[in-house]
Amino acid sequence: MIVSDQLFASHASTRIMLPRYTAGMLRADVHPGFHPDLADVRAVLTAVPGYRPTSLRRQVIDGRGVMIKDERARFGLGSFKPLGGLYAVTRLARSGARIVCASAGNHGIGVAAGAARIGAHACIYLPAGTPVSFAERIADLGGEVRWSSGDYDVACTEARWAAETTGAIWLPDGDPSPDAAAPSMVMAGYQLLAEEISDACERTATWPAHVFLQAGVGGLAAAIAHHVRAHWPVQPRITVVEAAATPCLAASNAAGRPMTVTGPPSTMQRLDCPVPSHIA
Repeated sequence: MIVSDQLFASHASTRIMLPRYTAGMLRADVHPGFHPDLADVRAVLTAVPGYRPTSLRRQVIDGRGVMIKDERARFGLGSFKPLGGLYAVTRLARSGARIVCASAGNHGIGVAAGAARIGAHACIYLPAGTPVSFAERIADLGGEVRWSSGDYDVACTEARWAAETTGAIWLPDGDPSPDAAAPSMVMAGYQLLAEEISDACERTATWPAHVFLQAGVGGLAAAIAHHVRAHWPVQPRITVVEAAATPCLAASNAAGRPMTVTGPPSTMQRLDCPVPSHIA
């Protein structure tokens, strides 16, 4: 099974394979610092106007059955990211609040959508070179767009400084701080995607032997892997695929601690992230 909102082939990727477990080895506390309230996540996100599970397409590739969880239609916003942004905004902010984040596009769209829904104000810092179409979509949702003069890391620094100096809520989807609450809330929202997959597999009594997950800073991959290991009765091998130009997750996995890497931009379309999320 493949989980993605960017369906394309690329040689510029590296893989991390997580160990296989049997049902008897599962633990509810797969990660002691991450405790998503699945019932609350489902209640909040299924109440969003326009909610419906995204498709889990089944097709045959090279003689093998493949299930593809295609997130491009999620809430009409183009990616899985609004699951995290909408849930985190709902749980961390109130009407009239000011929310600040940095984004290469999709996280900002999710935060802007969540802010509009509760009557808050979203200010999104976009790195230089971000496609203008993302800025236009954020603005259409009522978000304020501020352009950074630098790359994504510079945009994050500017956004965090703005939040700290104005008292706004800082809402990153990944953070180098190991105890940051916002990234955990964002990852909790992604759990609904895993719940939808589990629901579909239970209905058909068909479970995948392999799960392939795209990764940037690791939030989606960690959230889905956590749900699979904690809740699925049939355990697959999980493979995380990230940009080979900036393999922060592979480096962190090898070192046993979060590692920052360097490298040029890749063809992976905003998945080339040098700094991993600590909670991921």
